[in-house]
This record gives sequence, structure tokens and C-alpha cells, in this order.
Amino acid sequence: PVAAIYSESTMLSFLQHASWNTQLTSRTSLEASLDFNHHQVQTHDSVARTGYDNNRNDRSLFLGVRNQLHERVNINLMLRGERTNGDFSPLIPFAGLDVLLIQNNPLIFKASVARNYRQPSLNDLYWQPGGNPELKPEKGFSIETGLQSSISVDNISLQSEISFFRSDIDDWIIWIPGFKGYW
Repeated sequence: PVAAIYSESTMLSFLQHASWNTQLTSRTSLEASLDFNHHQVQTHDSVARTGYDNNRNDRSLFLGVRNQLHERVNINLMLRGERTNGDFSPLIPFAGLDVLLIQNNPLIFKASVARNYRQPSLNDLYWQPGGNPELKPEKGFSIETGLQSSISVDNISLQSEISFFRSDIDDWIIWIPGFKGYW
């Protein structure tokens, strides 16, 4: 028998993360984080005689502010900036709101809106077989709203949540089965 596919992949990642949190006031907190990730990938298919040897540096900066506007209203504002191999991504904002609807019954209304942006992973780009080095980053927007409730009796806690969301994504990266039996 002759192998149709014989591929080997090796990936090495070096991940660094630093974060800082502070309470600005009794109702406001600030969070910041910085990430630096270096990835190397080597992949080779000896049957198709294809392969890649690439590396990538990802940097990101995150800032988040959480504020209790009222004893029953919380707001979250976040912003992330990313840089991949020298290319800056669009800023990725997030805004979220939590409202305690009934004081005696913990029923919380939640809503958020966010921009989405995701670079293809090295597997998305270079996995053999199936990766596509021509992939573009995913871009889009998401909104979400819902209700959350919880009850606690003695040492038992029960939480339920119902959410509705919509995401509009361009250049969505999705792995689907190919006609040759691989994804």
C-alpha cells in the first residue's frame, strides 16, 4: 500500500503574560495586560512533498474598566490592540452592561456589543494537509443579551441563564471535511 498522506508537524510556542489590576475607587476598577507570544511551526507532508517552516510574533495590549454606576447597574468597557508580525490589527472594543432587575430576587439583565477580529492560527494556515496559508483574518461584530438568575439554599447553588446573540463575521475561518477524507 502507498500512503496518500504522511505528514508531520512540530510547533513550539513561547508565551509571556503580564497583568495589573487596581481599584481606582470603591466602584471602579482598572485592569491592564500585555501579552507577547512567539510561535514556530514546521510541517511537512512527504507524499505530497509540501510543507512550511514559519514563525510568528503576536503582541497584544488589553485595557478594561469596570464601574458600578448604581447599586444595581454595572458597566464593563474593554479595549484590545494586537500586532502580528509587525502588522497592527484594528482596535477591538467591548461594552457590556449588567442590571439587577429585582433586588430581592437575583434576576440580572445582561447586554454586550463587541467587535471581533481574529488572526488565523498557525494550524489554520499551515496544517498538512488542509491548512490554507492564504486565509484572511476574521472580522465582524457581535451583540448579546439575556437574563441570568440564581438561587442558593444551604450549600447548593443553582444558576440559570438564557441568552440571545448575533454575530456577523466576514472571512470566517471554519474547518470542513474535504473530499479526500481530511478536514
